[in-house]
Amino acid sequence: MNIQKLTTNKKNTKNILAKLAYVLAAGMALTLAPLPAAAVTECNLSPRNMYVGDGLLWVVFQGGGQGKIAQTSPDFKPIYALFLTAISTQKDVVVRYTPDNADCNALQEIRGVWIAR
Repeated sequence: MNIQKLTTNKKNTKNILAKLAYVLAAGMALTLAPLPAAAVTECNLSPRNMYVGDGLLWVVFQGGGQGKIAQTSPDFKPIYALFLTAISTQKDVVVRYTPDNADCNALQEIRGVWIAR
């Protein structure tokens, strides 16, 4: 039996196991790392009236604030439907704006809408 071969095989096995442990530890660290949060602002608002034209949906809210979204946006039709529903049923909406810490009482670009009870 060749002692040198046995010693070399043990060293190779240790190296492979050490590399595998390193890769697994790195993978776990990446999996458990927190993901960056999307910077958005959500405002609880009551839509007062809407204007559709000039390529935009423009919404004015009771108590101040306005939102707009382009008709070319892929979310235009669902957002328009939610605002129409909210106005006709007198429900509040939660409007999501893209910038973090956006002023709910200013004109903002609408990113999404929740309808509230």
